[in-house]
Amino acid sequence: KLLFAWFQSKTEAYARKLADAEDLTAKIKLLSKLRSTEGCISTMHQDGETGALSLVEHHQPLRELAAQHDILPELECELIERLLNCDVSRSVEEISGLVRITYHLVPR
Repeated sequence: KLLFAWFQSKTEAYARKLADAEDLTAKIKLLSKLRSTEGCISTMHQDGETGALSLVEHHQPLRELAAQHDILPELECELIERLLNCDVSRSVEEISGLVRITYHLVPR
């Protein structure tokens, strides 16, 4: 219950900050900036060929918590889905202790 409440609060706080963003790209860039200030080292990526958008994070401050609670990645995807009004899938790459989490975004 605590995780659900925390993510709900986080979603509401982000939503207030994203309210004035003009379009999806602006929202992704701002969300990336906000998450970077929280230690996620986040960037927006747009595929040059397909135009597909993604949010890429190179650090996961909640990594230890995610290892203990399988639902945490799902809650993160739901947070991003609600904020950006996109379908979100998540992929994780780990190499030599480094992690890259990619949230693939498909506008609804």
